[in-house]
Amino acid sequence: MEKDDVKNLIEQACSSLYVENPILIKNRTHERTIVSHLANYLKPLFPDWNIDTDYNRDGDNGKSKQSIDGELLLPDIIIHNRGVEQGPNLVAIQVKGFWNKEDRTKDEKDLRKLKAKYKYLFLYRLELNIDNFDLILVQ
Repeated sequence: MEKDDVKNLIEQACSSLYVENPILIKNRTHERTIVSHLANYLKPLFPDWNIDTDYNRDGDNGKSKQSIDGELLLPDIIIHNRGVEQGPNLVAIQVKGFWNKEDRTKDEKDLRKLKAKYKYLFLYRLELNIDNFDLILVQ
């Protein structure tokens, strides 16, 4: 899939989230809850891929997903081939709500670590604002 196609599909899923479940965002619901709803919107848009939230497995060997230097990695959403240890995988997304004041640079570093080991083609940070979202490509 091309970068623009992937981004458009993710944006379509995010738009559905905002249209069908705006209360989740306005009420500052836990990010894991919001992410699980977003994953449901992504699944029909990426029928040839597995969509997982908080996925922590490294291939099918039962080990935890870790960076090259052994740091535990737990991406919010991944679009991947489950059981394939070293990729290629499609997308890793970190999600933050407007109410979350954590430093976003850590998310970007974690995404880059995921790409380095698991060969994700595209990395995104998703910022959930009250009435809209920002999907930010991480290089």
